[in-house]
Amino acid sequence: MSHYKHLIRLRKAQPVYAEGTFELILKNHPQVFAYLRKSDTKQVLVLTNLSRNPCQVDLPTRVANKKWQLLSTNTADMPAVAKRLQMQPYDAWVFEEIG
Repeated sequence: MSHYKHLIRLRKAQPVYAEGTFELILKNHPQVFAYLRKSDTKQVLVLTNLSRNPCQVDLPTRVANKKWQLLSTNTADMPAVAKRLQMQPYDAWVFEEIG
């Protein structure tokens, strides 16, 4: 529950979540919902494994090559953005572009 409260606080504090442009980045992945939200000053990456199974995610190079800071996760793991990611069942990650 605290994870969802944190997500609500993020959304209220950062206009990019409600007003930024939306770009789906893994259109054909059977398990993962992944997208970018962009505003004039901020970009966030959201990845969610909607499955009960672990999975591998190959991010587009243009996304993987940027520097990202983890803002929120629903697990104890501290994932980092890379070209290829391993997601556990129901993992949900929010990253903000830095630099």
